Amino acid sequence: MSEHRLRAVIYARYSSDNQREVSIDEQVEAGKKFIAENNMEYVRYYADKAKTGRNQKRKGFKELMGDAERDVYDVVVLWHTDRINRNMLNAFATLSRLFEHKKDFLSVCQAELNQQGSLRMLLFAIYAWKDELVSIDIGRNVSRSLHANAERCHPNGVKRYGWDIAGAHIDSEGKFHAGDHYVLNEREAEGARLAFRLRGKAVPYDEVSAALWAAGHRAKDGGPITADMVRAMVRRKEYKGVYVWSSHEIEGGIPRIVSDRE
Repeated sequence: MSEHRLRAVIYARYSSDNQREVSIDEQVEAGKKFIAENNMEYVRYYADKAKTGRNQKRKGFKELMGDAERDVYDVVVLWHTDRINRNMLNAFATLSRLFEHKKDFLSVCQAELNQQGSLRMLLFAIYAWKDELVSIDIGRNVSRSLHANAERCHPNGVKRYGWDIAGAHIDSEGKFHAGDHYVLNEREAEGARLAFRLRGKAVPYDEVSAALWAAGHRAKDGGPITADMVRAMVRRKEYKGVYVWSSHEIEGGIPRIVSDRE
């Protein structure tokens, strides 16, 4: 009789292109090596790029859990427990669902979690608690960074109709930095000015939308500038040169598009 080999899958996650984490490719490569060394049968891998471990609606994660129910595999191989969850309650819920379908997990970096017994579950609880604390700390640091950026009128990745984000560059260490300031997009600015002029004449929002479309003006995604978008546009302070992000409002912080009279 042939020896039964466990069917193994890999789950990999990478939070952000700006975080110094092990890449998805590196996690998968290490997982495949681990599977081979432990005489298991590799089935496939699931991955979520630029997704937080506190979010349970990740596409790859949902596929992983669905395939557990469909009996596609026997064991999930992780680089580290923080790859699958960074919320303690979610971590135990995930483990419960895996066990419910008679599935197990193994960790490449945490050999102590690969031994059966009560100590394993105690260690898992400790790691899940630590993973959540790290996640909370990362969230606080990100929030502080975003607010510090806002004080310098940094776009924080927010695209706005009428402007482009400029200043993207690669530093001396080869690290990519997103754009750090807004510049006028003259074509879009022309569309915004037309919207303001028409609304100044009390032209209904849907007719403004139609006029913008007829004049060849399109939204950032190439679609129409809808009546709701026009309504939001003419109420925004940014078009009069006020940078707005969260609680931050800075006069002159963004290139002005319309005058105070419009």
